[in-house]
Amino acid sequence: MSGGDWPEEFRILALNGKLDGTALVYFERMVPLWTAESPTLEHVMNRMLVPYMTTITASKGLQLMTSEKSKSRTWAEHYQYLTYVAERSGCSDLHVLQSLCKSAPPYLQSAMLARLNSQRVDYLQQATDDIKGPMTRGTGAATST
Repeated sequence: MSGGDWPEEFRILALNGKLDGTALVYFERMVPLWTAESPTLEHVMNRMLVPYMTTITASKGLQLMTSEKSKSRTWAEHYQYLTYVAERSGCSDLHVLQSLCKSAPPYLQSAMLARLNSQRVDYLQQATDDIKGPMTRGTGAATST
């Protein structure tokens, strides 16, 4: 079966078929409560992830976000890392943008800082634009530095 608009109940049932072990036991015990709250697959999946979510203090989040980007991580992966840390620590989207700029190599940092528009408040979109902009031009900096 592919395509189409599957009912939420069927989507939840399909997820049930993909689980096993303790995840399946937990799912089967909790799904009646979760679907009573909201009968959508998205809600059920989010509720399943709650026990695995990591809470980070704001100060630890800022510390993690300002550390140097791993050379093995692409810029897109680094952006995902920064947004995850910000979400878990309660840091603002502005911190994601600032951290992305500060973790760029010096030859890109000035170009990125020059492109920042202080009038814009869509900080994550600006960060995405930066990843697509100067970081992907020239020497392959988007994947190698």
